[in-house]
Amino acid sequence: MGRPGFRALAAGPLRHAELARAIPGARQKVLTETLRRLERDGLVSRTVTAGVPARVDYALTPLGGTLLPVFDAVSAWADAHMHEVDAAQAEFEATAAVRPHRRQDTGTGSAASVGQSV
Repeated sequence: MGRPGFRALAAGPLRHAELARAIPGARQKVLTETLRRLERDGLVSRTVTAGVPARVDYALTPLGGTLLPVFDAVSAWADAHMHEVDAAQAEFEATAAVRPHRRQDTGTGSAASVGQSV
C-alpha cells in the first residue's frame, strides 16, 4: 500500500473506495489483498458496521502508525537521491548491451562458487 495509503489512513478511518481514490493507480483486487495482509500483520484494523450494504472501514493501528516516520524518512531519502538513482539506471542501461554476463558455477554451492560477492 505504501506511503500514500498509510498517510490517508493516518487522517482517520476510510472505506475501501475512499482509500482506493487516495492511492494513485490502485487496483481493487490488489488493494483488498494488501489490506488483508496488513490486517493480519496488525498494521491496519477492519471494522464492519451492519447495514445494507454493510459498511467496512479501515484504520491504522498504533503499530501501523509507527511506520509513518519510516515512510517519511524513505521519502526524504528518495527526494534527496533520486537524481543519483536515475543516473545509475541510465549508466546501467547504456552499458548493459556490452557487459558480459557472469557465468554461475553450480559446483559446491558456496557463495564464491556461484558468483556472489562474499
